[in-house]
Amino acid sequence: MKKINRRQFIRNSAIAAGALTLSVKSTFGIKPAVIKNQLPRWKGFNLLDFFSPVPGSNKGTNSTEDDFKWMADWGFDFVRIPMAYPRYLSFDRTKDITKEEVLNTMINRVLLLREAKKIRLEAPSEEELLKEYIDMKIRALIRVKEEEIRNFYNNHIDDFEGKEMEDVRDNIENYLIEHDLNERLKSHINELKEKTCVRIQLNPE
Repeated sequence: MKKINRRQFIRNSAIAAGALTLSVKSTFGIKPAVIKNQLPRWKGFNLLDFFSPVPGSNKGTNSTEDDFKWMADWGFDFVRIPMAYPRYLSFDRTKDITKEEVLNTMINRVLLLREAKKIRLEAPSEEELLKEYIDMKIRALIRVKEEEIRNFYNNHIDDFEGKEMEDVRDNIENYLIEHDLNERLKSHINELKEKTCVRIQLNPE
């Protein structure tokens, strides 16, 4: 018996399934419904590598190159990577979280979501809505100058262990973008709070 590899097996199975479907429709005279959709017809998966807000908590779910090969073999052409917002915010994870910090985080979240809905942004989840709002309102305005990258490299040259600037340029740029994003986000939230009546009342223990 001739051996068949994985890709040939998937391709042959898809052809057989399609032929069977056409045969059934032809036999019973069923015409497929025509649905008009102006959006691109993307078919794919959600990859949850960065879905958890706690790094390292999704052990065993890291995507590999083989995962993408399987998706391509199955005919899928789209991958979405939802990301929890603590993944791209800088804060000290070693300190204990207080009630005030939790409340403040909740208030920040409500304010940002309210602003996102004001401008009619839509997303499948609140996390994605927050990310889309932050990307559009803040990240899109950030520009890192070449001089800033060069200065950062020169000031931290020992940390790069002899690597040339071009080898670490993208990493430096991403770091500077994230740093600027955090600062602008804090400022933006403070502006929202100044325009909003916020009262925090904690019950005594």
